[in-house]
Amino acid sequence: MHDAVEVPPWRPEMGRPPRVRVYPARGAPQLRVRVDGVMRSASVTARHDWPSGVIGVQVAIRLPTPDLGGRLETYGRTYLWDPAAMHTPE
Repeated sequence: MHDAVEVPPWRPEMGRPPRVRVYPARGAPQLRVRVDGVMRSASVTARHDWPSGVIGVQVAIRLPTPDLGGRLETYGRTYLWDPAAMHTPE
């Protein structure tokens, strides 16, 4: 398996912006995302549908923080949708 690929934020030079669907904090969809070879739990905060058909999944995910000795902190990240690098928990 491979790791999820992070998507940069939209900028005007990228063309039309994606359509964004925001999910409420309560009851947000859950994912498992492979980052640096480790499957991590994440809450989906938004889905980005790009005019090109690409789908981005914005998540709140706990990742190690090098400046804090590797302690896990919550980050907001947007990844390309990739079933090989993410799945819904069972």
